[in-house]
Amino acid sequence: MTAIPTPLIKHPPIVLLVALRDDLARSCATAIAPFPTMRAASATTAVERLPIVRPLVVVVADDLPPDDLRLVSERAADVTAVVVHVSHDDDVQKLESSLKQAASEAEARRG
Repeated sequence: MTAIPTPLIKHPPIVLLVALRDDLARSCATAIAPFPTMRAASATTAVERLPIVRPLVVVVADDLPPDDLRLVSERAADVTAVVVHVSHDDDVQKLESSLKQAASEAEARRG
């Protein structure tokens, strides 16, 4: 009997934007390009998507309620995603720097 190797599943490097206003989501998508982004309207939706999508980076607004932030952070850790907090006052250069650093860190974690 010959063993059939189990295929490794590779997930595309995606960034999950959680409960962000439209303008902030657009700024984040611009800042992290060419990485694709996916939006989740709420923390609950994000938690459902995290184990399926397995994003590299999860972006949350700094005004997300603490319980929602805790839940998203726990699930993000389960899939080795890096959580980045953004503010509506952040400029595109700051967003670009923090998001690209987070993506590099997440890629290094996953090997």
